[in-house]
Amino acid sequence: PDATVVGVDVDPAAIGARWPVAAGVVGDAGETARAVSALLAPVSRPDWRSPDLAAELAAADPFADLPVGSPGDAIDPRAFMRICAGRLPRGRTTVVGVGHFGGWPNLLLDSVATDRSFVAPWEFGSIGVGLPFAVGAAVGRPDRPVVAFEGDGSLLTGLGELDTLARVGAPVLLVVLDDAAYGAEVRKLAPRGVDPDLARFPGRDLAAVARALGVPAWTVTDEAGARAAFDAVLPLTGPAVLHVRVRPDVVQERF
Repeated sequence: PDATVVGVDVDPAAIGARWPVAAGVVGDAGETARAVSALLAPVSRPDWRSPDLAAELAAADPFADLPVGSPGDAIDPRAFMRICAGRLPRGRTTVVGVGHFGGWPNLLLDSVATDRSFVAPWEFGSIGVGLPFAVGAAVGRPDRPVVAFEGDGSLLTGLGELDTLARVGAPVLLVVLDDAAYGAEVRKLAPRGVDPDLARFPGRDLAAVARALGVPAWTVTDEAGARAAFDAVLPLTGPAVLHVRVRPDVVQERF
C-alpha cells in the first residue's frame, strides 16, 4: 500500500488513465525496464527457477485449503475445478473468457502454457468471445483438443456461436459456468448502491439449446454428475458442452 507507482507508456494520454500513478515516463516499457535495471544494484535470486522450487510447485495442491461445499442444486465451482484438474487432458489448449467465472480456471487449473496453448481473449474487456476464440484455436491447431470456459451471461450474448461450433465440428469442450447472472456485475453493483438483481436473470437450459443445434451436452449440478459427464465426453473427439450450474454465493476475489 505504500508503494510508489510509476506509469510507463508510449502514449502520454494512457499514463494514469486507468490507475493513479505518482509519476509517468513516456517511452517503450521494455527499453525503460532495461534502463532502470542498469541503474540498480544486482539482486541475487537463488530460488528462482531452481530444482527445489520446481519440486515445490509440482507438489503443491491449490485445493488444499479451500473450503468446498455443494448444495444439491448447484456445485461449488472450486469442487468442479478440482475434478477438472484430474480429468482434463494435459495436452490441450485452454481458453478462458472474460468474467467473474474466469478466476476459477485461471487460478486453480494447471495448463501447459507454452506454444500458444493458453488463450485469454481479454484485450477488449468483452464478454462472449471465449467460444469463437476456442473454435479458432481448434481450427488453427487441429491436433490439440480445446477446453473453453465461459459464463452463462457471456454465452447468451453469442448463442449463434454454438451453431458455428456444431457446423465446424471441431474438438472443443465448452464448459459453461452458470451462476444465473452476470457475476462480475452482481459484485460491482451492490457496493455502488445499485440493485444487483439488474444483473441476474432466470436460469436457462443451455444444454438443451446446445443439443438443439447438434452439439452433445450435459448438465452438471453436483460432483457425481461432473464425473459422469467427463466419463461420457472424454476423450474429446468433437464438440461438446458441459452446462455447469455453480453456486452463485462463492466469490472469486481475484477475477
